[in-house]
Amino acid sequence: MAGAIAAGCACVVKMSESTPSVSGLVAELFPKYMDQDLFQIVNGGIPETSKLLELQWDHIVFTGSTTVGKVVAAAAAKHLTPVTLELGGSNPVFFDPNYDMDVAARRLLWGRFMNVGQVCLSPNHVFVPASAQDRFIEALSRAYDAFYPEGAAKSDSLSRVVTTAAFDRLKGLLDRTQGTVVKGGLAEADREGRFIPPTIVRDVKEGDALLEGEIFGPILPIVPVKDLQEGIDYTNARPHPLAAYLFTNDANLKRHVMENTQSGAIDCNDVCVHMAVPGLPFGGVGNSGYGAHTGKFSFDTFTHHRSAVDSPAWVDRFFSFRFPPYNEKKLQQSQMIAPKIPAPRPGPGIGPAKPTKSGLLVSGGRSAVVALGVLIFALGIRRSLGYEGWVPPALLAFASRLGLLGRS
Repeated sequence: MAGAIAAGCACVVKMSESTPSVSGLVAELFPKYMDQDLFQIVNGGIPETSKLLELQWDHIVFTGSTTVGKVVAAAAAKHLTPVTLELGGSNPVFFDPNYDMDVAARRLLWGRFMNVGQVCLSPNHVFVPASAQDRFIEALSRAYDAFYPEGAAKSDSLSRVVTTAAFDRLKGLLDRTQGTVVKGGLAEADREGRFIPPTIVRDVKEGDALLEGEIFGPILPIVPVKDLQEGIDYTNARPHPLAAYLFTNDANLKRHVMENTQSGAIDCNDVCVHMAVPGLPFGGVGNSGYGAHTGKFSFDTFTHHRSAVDSPAWVDRFFSFRFPPYNEKKLQQSQMIAPKIPAPRPGPGIGPAKPTKSGLLVSGGRSAVVALGVLIFALGIRRSLGYEGWVPPALLAFASRLGLLGRS
């Protein structure tokens, strides 16, 4: 929204119906600080959202699930309204067992259990070579015990899942998984308090309930694979995620994963942090969304880059060949400023480049004439628009004698 305001836009913000307390507080505070003629908050559920989508907007930004994102995009298409979608994704982690396991374990558990997994960038599952799974689980267990020394249920560093419906969905995943729970689990789960402890599940295989889609909760499946290429192939066979994560110090492996996967972003040796790096865009690709925002990218999202030209009358002295009637002389004049296709580079099936006469735009002595014309044309455009810049006095005097510096 900050980018939209910076771009000079009025805004309507539709809050989530799943967070009534926060949505109500924002609706109460918003009018105290924002101009109500320009900025409005709307609360409600599907009926209110549907009504908003019936209206024509200059731009829509939506954050949420892929399913709802398709509904928003379809509604916007009726008005040809541009849309930026930031959707979910089953964000994979590729773990090289040669990397420091304790460092990786800390960073993974932090990213996965932040806001109990209810973060669109949260790592969804980890691919690790089967031969290293036991050592990796030991590192994760050490980090888990350090994070929650008195147990997850007594920790004041954990939040709760957003709704009882979300609790029931996550409980269902744990009930159906064929993997083995090594930390957490349902023993301390509390439906009334919407608490599911951070949970680590090992030996999760393809087709398991935990790999059906984005988990969006405090469950971390560990997926043993023959090698990381198997994890890459698995990922490429499914919709592109919002982010991908790789833990390795191997430059060749980094290059291989980057060049052979697609995702909205990729972090090496950390998770979720690209969102906080100034100057980087935030957005997805394919099923995880399209477009980008944050920082300058938000400003650009809500800005139309409109081209503008103010052509002075004296330009016709140099470009009169564009007006009919046309003849051979005018054709030759137009070809003097026409862009030239570069000669092909040597290569298979192409052959060596043939030598050409000197000159960037045209050959021979005409190049100097054209270059001078272009320079004088650019100078005149600047002067006609009111710009003053450094120009050699001799060139100014020459142009003045030709009568080329007057405004139209």
